[in-house]
Amino acid sequence: MLRFVLRRLGSSAILLFFVLTTTFFLIHLAPGEPLRLFDNPWMSEDKRQELRELYGLDRPVTEQYISWLGAVLRGDWGYSISLERPAFDVLMDRLPNTVLLVLAGVTIEHIVGLVLGLLAAVRAGSWIDRQIRVVSLLLFSLPIFCLALISIEVLAVRWQLFPINQMRSDGADQLSPFAQALDVLHHLALPSLILGFARCGAVVRFVRNGLLDVLGKDYIRTANAKGLSPSRVLWVHALRNALIPLVQRFGVALPILLSGSLIVEVMFSWPGVGMAVFQAISQRDYPVVLASTALAGVLVVLGSLMADVLHAWLDPRVRDAT
Repeated sequence: MLRFVLRRLGSSAILLFFVLTTTFFLIHLAPGEPLRLFDNPWMSEDKRQELRELYGLDRPVTEQYISWLGAVLRGDWGYSISLERPAFDVLMDRLPNTVLLVLAGVTIEHIVGLVLGLLAAVRAGSWIDRQIRVVSLLLFSLPIFCLALISIEVLAVRWQLFPINQMRSDGADQLSPFAQALDVLHHLALPSLILGFARCGAVVRFVRNGLLDVLGKDYIRTANAKGLSPSRVLWVHALRNALIPLVQRFGVALPILLSGSLIVEVMFSWPGVGMAVFQAISQRDYPVVLASTALAGVLVVLGSLMADVLHAWLDPRVRDAT
């Protein structure tokens, strides 16, 4: 297992290097530059040139890349041009907010998907199964921004059940700690529901198809023949093996969750990494964009490794092979 993990880490590091290199040249070749943030009619050309030299923008792109790569190897991700702070610190300040949103969305996604998929498999062929499949297909096909717009219009604007922006209410810092936590949960509810329901359609289909496949296996028939209760056969023998494809999907789904959280964060002005990335891209803040790309790559690698370890834990054949 240790050798397998080390191999995966090595290949992931190489892939991350190529992704960062490609991102570096793409963003530097895009039209515009960060100095437009400081442009004003009264700024002299000498001052603009001084700023270009300060941020290294007057040098060739290849020279900038070599300088940036050397700094990264020393653990320095650069200085945010728009926020005038270290780029890594900008992301670390926003990361807990994104983690909170993604964890809430993932929890909703898998709880709803598991319950609906289990119900559809147990009632396979019934009207309940057909309705669940239609709903799951609709959720799977609907773009997340469309679901967000519909939810905001109905739940936030018309019914006014949830707030539509920010993470806290104005003046929330004057409330008690318990009231502040409730305020955050109130703001978290709608974006996390959108993020969870936008992805649960795929989980429903994975669980349903996996269970239907497992329930036809010989060892399930043997367990039924031994007189085990239907609930024990379903929860202990069938569901564990049916969840293996779902665990494998987690590593692939993590990049989609991160991109979905970016859209949700922008639409709700949620102060997370996605919002910081959106602002950095629009302002050509190169250090923040590159640091966020590296952070997303590391999270994807860790998610993939976690999925492989859980797969090995669930399936002894994989564990023995590694």
